[in-house]
Amino acid sequence: MLVEAAVQGDAKAFELILEQIKQAPGPDAGDNKIARKLNEAALMALREKNYAQAVEVLEKANTADPADIEISTNLGYALHMAERYQEAEKRLIQVIEQNPERAEAWGNLATTSSKLGKSRQAVAAYITAYNLHTKPERLLESLKKTVDSSEDEAVRKDILEAVQRIEAKR
Repeated sequence: MLVEAAVQGDAKAFELILEQIKQAPGPDAGDNKIARKLNEAALMALREKNYAQAVEVLEKANTADPADIEISTNLGYALHMAERYQEAEKRLIQVIEQNPERAEAWGNLATTSSKLGKSRQAVAAYITAYNLHTKPERLLESLKKTVDSSEDEAVRKDILEAVQRIEAKR
């Protein structure tokens, strides 16, 4: 519902849903020590571009501690990198529904949405990532560089539209 409010540009609904999510209890914490060790192994696999292994290890880490939002976000990213875009979208929406102010998850959802041909959702997610980011100007510069360097036409187009909308509101 939160993502749909962002796509529709409904700021009132977005804020209302955001507050409801903040007040709702999250998943129960698990064994964070085991989950963190698995997360480190998965990050190594990501650095080595072994995306399938990263997904496998992050799924175990997420099972060990479903409350660890970083692990959930990393799993969404790994699914994206493994080109499992529908699964990545589903995971990233779950992350956002658990922690709606996580700009990184919104950014990952944006790129995944572009890959799925969901331009409206992608643009809304890029703008939301910008609005929630602790250093929005840094994110904006990164997005501009991606427009120039990305080989994916859909991603470039969606980022360019988001950048134009962001700059129009400044």
